[in-house]
Amino acid sequence: MRVLPAGVAASGAALVNFGGQLGGAIAPVVMGVLAQQVGFSAAFGFLLFGAGLAIVAALWSPQTQADFAARLAPALVKAG
Repeated sequence: MRVLPAGVAASGAALVNFGGQLGGAIAPVVMGVLAQQVGFSAAFGFLLFGAGLAIVAALWSPQTQADFAARLAPALVKAG
């Protein structure tokens, strides 16, 4: 959250929290359905997919405020 401007830091934290809560609610259901209908290999594949997606998101997301502003600037120019 240190990368976000002060005016949107709370919204960013809320969005991250919402994503975690949503994942925590959906993942057990998906795991159960996959394990029961397809097999444990598919269920554990789902976990690996989620871990891979998290790694890609962490590597893709800006790590400094300058990087965040540079990545956000084109979107602000189009919206303005």
